[in-house]
Amino acid sequence: MKKRLISMALAIVMMFAVLPLSASADSSDLGMRVLGSGESYTEMTTSQSMVDMIKDMEGFSEEPYWDVNQWSIGYGSGCGNDKDNKPDITVTEEEAEAMLMESLAESYGKTVNDYCASIGRQPSQQQFDALVDFTYNLGGSWTDGCWLTSWLENPTTEMDFVNAIGRWGRVSSKANYSTCMRRVREAIVFLKGEYYLAYGKESFETELEVVPNHALPYYKLVIFQGDGGTFGDLADEIRYYAEGSTYGSFQTPEREGYILTGWQVTKINASVVSEPYSITVNDMAEDNLELTAIWEEDPNATEPEETEPEQTEPEETEPEETVPEETEPSETEPEETTPEETTPEETQPEQTEPEETIPEETEPDDRPPEVDGEVDLPFNDVPEGVWYRKPVEFVYQNGYMSGTGDTTFSPSLSVTRGMMVMVLYRIAGSPEVSEEDCAYFSDTQGKYYTEAVGWAKANGIVSGISATQFGPNNRITRQDAMLIFYRYCVDYLGLDGTCSGDLSGFADEGRVSGYAQTAVSWAVDNGLMSGSNSSSGMKLNPKGNLTRAEAATVLKALVIRILEAV
Repeated sequence: MKKRLISMALAIVMMFAVLPLSASADSSDLGMRVLGSGESYTEMTTSQSMVDMIKDMEGFSEEPYWDVNQWSIGYGSGCGNDKDNKPDITVTEEEAEAMLMESLAESYGKTVNDYCASIGRQPSQQQFDALVDFTYNLGGSWTDGCWLTSWLENPTTEMDFVNAIGRWGRVSSKANYSTCMRRVREAIVFLKGEYYLAYGKESFETELEVVPNHALPYYKLVIFQGDGGTFGDLADEIRYYAEGSTYGSFQTPEREGYILTGWQVTKINASVVSEPYSITVNDMAEDNLELTAIWEEDPNATEPEETEPEQTEPEETEPEETVPEETEPSETEPEETTPEETTPEETQPEQTEPEETIPEETEPDDRPPEVDGEVDLPFNDVPEGVWYRKPVEFVYQNGYMSGTGDTTFSPSLSVTRGMMVMVLYRIAGSPEVSEEDCAYFSDTQGKYYTEAVGWAKANGIVSGISATQFGPNNRITRQDAMLIFYRYCVDYLGLDGTCSGDLSGFADEGRVSGYAQTAVSWAVDNGLMSGSNSSSGMKLNPKGNLTRAEAATVLKALVIRILEAV
């Protein structure tokens, strides 16, 4: 596949579902070597074997071709971005390879070198090569934080890595077989040091073994098709399993009014099966499969009765400045997931989230927000006495968050990147945003959060999960939400960013990604983030998804922090 064709709608996001446990080794030896005290990082260059793989995967074009957002030529080298004006140039294979080598050294290789040096890890040649191809295909924004960076900074299992890199296998938000297999080839290079060319590329005279995509060893791809059901906002899901292992578990899409009864094989190694057949979690991973969900109508499903809620005007009272006590419910430690403020806030796969009801746009006034006024909530899922009742009253009363329906707030639902930025934009007073800033990301156009994301991007509060994608429907992790709040308060508002940097009181301090360390420490120091009790002590759960109840609690503390500082 040509580079930069991958859509990060996953998150995409992509970026936050539990990875399968069918994996093999669990060893820190799988990761890049940690630099010793006083040891300097050694700059690396791409090997000829990886150059040959890139040439093989990109394919050669003598003339320019339009590649999503640019003109490309040769082996995928950029040569212009005006779609209406095709560059009048041609190249030979020798010239194309020279262009490729130059871009690998000066751009993509430099990106990988800079990232590895920044996290204090020295890659081997095979690890460096795999990350260079990933960057050449995707662009460099992944280094700001994503599923992959989470693993690279805190290595876990072999299959965790394969799924972390393999999630980036989409084209136009759909799982793409060829792109997914490119991720498999990168994973094999990184973990096994074995380089493969695709079958039938006899023009590349190298010592690399030539095999068909479907015969690549070690890992097998499964693309789950919802067939009317969804995985978050996506119609399909991507997972990888160790070759020869039993699947152990399958993904579970959601479809209102239906019950998932099983899965059937509809494609094997990208070829359509003439007679689909059922498969179970006890079968072995031997081929690359596409599975389609089997549904039955839910006999107990009822159509909810629509009622018009009574509109009540919240009674205004003199705000009483109180610091909220964040007493979140005990949270269980999630299996390792990949992040997402990517700033490439790893996506990770998306969830189906009811779109929040957006109030009519009004001119922001200068009144301070109500902190503890009496509020008559219309939500039947936020009862009196629960730990998040007062925070929900606060965000609802001040127009920062509304409901997911007329009578529901959905406190346990995870917050998406788009929603989080929209709320922050409201807190900032909904400032004007230029059309140019609003047009920065292709996946935020014409949405309720378009201006919010444009404002946040223009002011350095967020970045994307790729050069052109923001991943607004990706679930946001707790640590990435703190990073956004930190940038808003410290970089945008100019508030004091001093923090202790000490997270040693939390049992999972090591799970806080390097890029989020300062922000999380600042959030803890300022009462925006607290831990939850577990059998091993207090935990921050930095990579757990932020729920709407938690978001309301943090937002109340954030606004009070801002009021105290101005």
